[in-house]
Amino acid sequence: MTKLKPCPFCGKQPKMLNEYMFSRAREATQIVCKCGSGIIVYGKSSKKFNDEERESTAIRAWNTRVGDRDD
Repeated sequence: MTKLKPCPFCGKQPKMLNEYMFSRAREATQIVCKCGSGIIVYGKSSKKFNDEERESTAIRAWNTRVGDRDD
């Protein structure tokens, strides 16, 4: 698994949480920091992401910074 980058706002290490979101009726992966920043990646309702796909999508989204280039 790819390591999470520090929070872009406060520099602290975030935590990753996997849980079932009753309000959305689907699995979700959250990456959150103590400063309040974070992201949520929901599994698809029609085709369920497995945990690994959802986690890698969340990590990729969290680790992307403005100005990052894919070349």
